[in-house]
Amino acid sequence: MKDNPQHRVTISKGFWMGIFPVTQAQWQAVMGYNPSKFRGDDRPVEMVSRLDCQEFCQKMAKLTDKPIRLPTEAEWEYACRAGTTSEYWSGNGADALKKAGWFDGNSGKETKPIGKLAPNPWGLYDIHGNVWEWCSDWYGLLTIENQIDPEKRSNVHTVLLRGGGWDSDPDYCLAACRFRSSPDSRVFSFGFRVCFRLD
Repeated sequence: MKDNPQHRVTISKGFWMGIFPVTQAQWQAVMGYNPSKFRGDDRPVEMVSRLDCQEFCQKMAKLTDKPIRLPTEAEWEYACRAGTTSEYWSGNGADALKKAGWFDGNSGKETKPIGKLAPNPWGLYDIHGNVWEWCSDWYGLLTIENQIDPEKRSNVHTVLLRGGGWDSDPDYCLAACRFRSSPDSRVFSFGFRVCFRLD
């Protein structure tokens, strides 16, 4: 939902973001089960809560000796936009979205295998649509003040998701769109990708 003003954010430390959303094959390998409704090793995992995703990240961190985690909302949008200022990294309007993401206008009412549409200028696939992506932030209204490395904490018990899903209207797939849900929600359009900061 476009519920906040534009504002400047500074991300002071470099980070790596997953090129793709986490797949069902990756989830199965780490967690030992597959909760997804739409099955396929190369489809994004879904039906995972934010709590589930944090557990996955913790296990991956131990396996890789890297600080794997969910991205902050600021990191997610920075990576999504990849230097662009349009509605989607691919331009404005639904026709631009069709080049970049799976949504209710082209998905056939299901998730799609990752990497079938064009990547953004920084090489990230499926950043718009396919599955909503959990962020580490709790939901809160944004302010117009410049912020450095923001990560929202609040007394609101809902967590942010970004990017839209296979069943989303184009407005919900906007780079600026913010959505929220309970951290224990498991929905067949909720997935995630991972990142880690370069300290």
